Amino acid sequence: MPLGIDERTPITFYDPENPGPPYPLHWGSSNGQAGNFGILEFDGNNAATTYYDYLEKGFDQELRIGQRLSTVPGVRRGSYEVINTRVEGCSDFRELDCSRIILVPVYKDLGGTGDNRTVEIRGFAYFYLAEHMARNATDIRGYFIKHAQSGTGFVEPGAIDRGAYTIRLIE
Repeated sequence: MPLGIDERTPITFYDPENPGPPYPLHWGSSNGQAGNFGILEFDGNNAATTYYDYLEKGFDQELRIGQRLSTVPGVRRGSYEVINTRVEGCSDFRELDCSRIILVPVYKDLGGTGDNRTVEIRGFAYFYLAEHMARNATDIRGYFIKHAQSGTGFVEPGAIDRGAYTIRLIE
């Protein structure tokens, strides 16, 4: 997912008994700092088509703790179609490979402005898309969840525990 959250963001995990209001994962101007609105550049290509592709399908390469990324300046409109398709693809976050669950990097802001802003990955968090998105919205609403996704993953000493886990079999 080409969106990330600052490590200073307080995370409260979803409680089905008392869910509370959904968290607004921003990428619009209401949460940005000097052109940084939470959109991350994974592979040096900040084109809008790449952003929408990663939003729809995820990023298929490895991201690691300590990796530095640039941010993408500006706001990307039209994300609602991709988000709404993901929401319609799953009805329960406990389903295996639920399309409503997205993995977002938790980063430390290293400074800079606009497309010169650099962040460092400090951990990962799973975010459950709680609802459909309005056409002109500048945030995705959902809940942070504790989750172990299928696929590969690594355990990194010193990583921030934000509820993203990997399963390892050890002999």
